[in-house]
Amino acid sequence: MRAVFLSILLFLSTPLLAQEVNRPMQDTLKEVTIKSQSVKRVLHSAKEFVVDYSFVDGYILVASYSSPNQKDPKLFLLTRMGDTASIAHLPEAPSELYKSCGGKWYCVTDDVLYPLDIDTGNLQISGAYSLSVYDELRICQYATQDVIYYGFFDRRKWDITYAYAKNGKDELHTVLHFDDRQTRIGKETERKFPLSAGASYLLDRNAFRYLNQPLFWESNRIVAFDFRTKRIVKYDLEGNLLESAPFHLSFTNVQRLEIIQDPVTREYYLHRSDNPAQQTLERINMQTGELYTAIPIEKPFISKLKVFDGEIYYLFQDSAEPTTQQLFVQRGF
Repeated sequence: MRAVFLSILLFLSTPLLAQEVNRPMQDTLKEVTIKSQSVKRVLHSAKEFVVDYSFVDGYILVASYSSPNQKDPKLFLLTRMGDTASIAHLPEAPSELYKSCGGKWYCVTDDVLYPLDIDTGNLQISGAYSLSVYDELRICQYATQDVIYYGFFDRRKWDITYAYAKNGKDELHTVLHFDDRQTRIGKETERKFPLSAGASYLLDRNAFRYLNQPLFWESNRIVAFDFRTKRIVKYDLEGNLLESAPFHLSFTNVQRLEIIQDPVTREYYLHRSDNPAQQTLERINMQTGELYTAIPIEKPFISKLKVFDGEIYYLFQDSAEPTTQQLFVQRGF
C-alpha cells in the first residue's frame, strides 16, 4: 500500500514525461425547440462517435472517433458554440477522459494512459503511460498542498471509505465510511410495489450497490449526499460533522440516480434515470433538501449527463444511425 501512495505522490509532484447527444437529427436540422427548450448538437461533424467529454477552462474536451470501425481516433477542444479550437490525433480509440486530483487531464484507451497538455485553447498529447498508473491515480479523490484524500470502494459490500494522508506521509486517517452492514437499505418503506422483507432487501442491496457515493469539496468543507439515510451532510476536512439536513428523496423499485454539480454556478442536481427513456434532472435546495420541479431530458436513453453554467449536456445515440453518437446541449430550462 505504501508503494501505491508514494507512486501517487510522485505523479502529483513531478512533471509528466514521456459527439452532441442526438445523432444528426438530420444533417440539415441543427436545432429543435421543444417546450421553449433548445436541443442542439455541439460537435459540427455529424459522423463522429463521441465516447466522452468534459469541460476545461471554458472549452469542451471531446474524445471521439470516426465511425464505422473506430477510424481516425481523436481529441477535440471545442468552444461552447462547437467550433474547433484545437485537435489532437490518437494512435488508438479512446475509452474515457480522466482528470486526476492534481488537476492533470488524461485520455484513457484500452491499453494506454495518455497525458494531455491543455493551455489557452491548445491541446497536445505529451506522452504515454501504462494503465497501472491509471489504477493508482484513481485512488486519489482530492488534493491540497498539505493533504491528499483517497477513496476505497468495495461494490460487492457497498462499503466505501474515504481517508486522507498528509503530504509526504503514508499514514491514513479515515474521514468518512459508508457501510451497508450498518445501514440496511431494506428498511426503506417508500415502495411503489410491496415486497416481502427478504425480497425488498435483496432488491435494494442490488440496486444501491451500483450507486456512486461521491464527496464534493467546497473550500474548507466536504459535502456528502447519503442516499441510504436520506440526508445531506457537511463535514470539515477531517470528517467532523458540521451540519446535516434531510434529503427529500423518493425511491422507486429500481434506483438509478446520481448527484451532479454545476462547476460554474455550484448548484447541485439529482439526475434520475429509473426510466432510461424518460430521464429527469432536479435542482436541490441545499438549505432544505427539497427538490425543485423535475426538468425532463428531451432525448431518450442518454448517457454521461453533465450540467455546465446552467446548460445540460449529454451523449445520445440515434437508433437510426447506430454507428454515431453525438454530444448535445439542452438550453432554456
